[in-house]
Amino acid sequence: MDFINDELREEILEALDFTVNSGYYDAETIEELATECLEELFEYDYPELASPDSEGIRKIIAEIQSQAPTNTANKNYERLRDIFDQLNRERIIAVDFAGFDMSEGHEDVGVVFQFMKKNNIPRSGYCFYHQQDIERAMNPSFQNLNLAFHSTDGDEEQGLIVGKRIVELLTEADFTVSWDGTLEHRICIQNFQWDKIYDDNDMGVDRAIRIISKSNLS
Repeated sequence: MDFINDELREEILEALDFTVNSGYYDAETIEELATECLEELFEYDYPELASPDSEGIRKIIAEIQSQAPTNTANKNYERLRDIFDQLNRERIIAVDFAGFDMSEGHEDVGVVFQFMKKNNIPRSGYCFYHQQDIERAMNPSFQNLNLAFHSTDGDEEQGLIVGKRIVELLTEADFTVSWDGTLEHRICIQNFQWDKIYDDNDMGVDRAIRIISKSNLS
């Protein structure tokens, strides 16, 4: 990124880090999202500069990829995904990458909830993390992942049961967990280095519905 100043360079690195290094997008999608992001950034914040061309964007992506921490050997994401699958089998709605923030996370949970309601599938609670949570986990100075949870009907006693079950599964999987045992604070997986690698597996709402449907038929 020799063609821009240090301030803009850091802004670009921060803006694209999730897109490039989260492990949720393939190479083609990364380039498409990066192009859209940079076009908007340059148009509104740096109109005096020309947005990078395709070759420049690919160079930026390569630089961001090179700065990502080396993936850990204990496969944090895969272990967490297995836990979310188990929660869904137990009819606790568990959605990974549930939108951008808490509001969108609850919307994604609501989609699964409505599916279960329509198909008369009992549901006892939910668990999710959203993009902002992932971004914090990707930050080398933070590396904690927060999980939202509660019952599906607002029952506080059931909400605590859900929280305890989540903590139990995380602990069994050798994660370091911090939770004060209340509904006021989310469950935190400490020292969680984000290490997801892109694959063709389903995720989010689609994965939750698939696991729940399969479990309901068995």
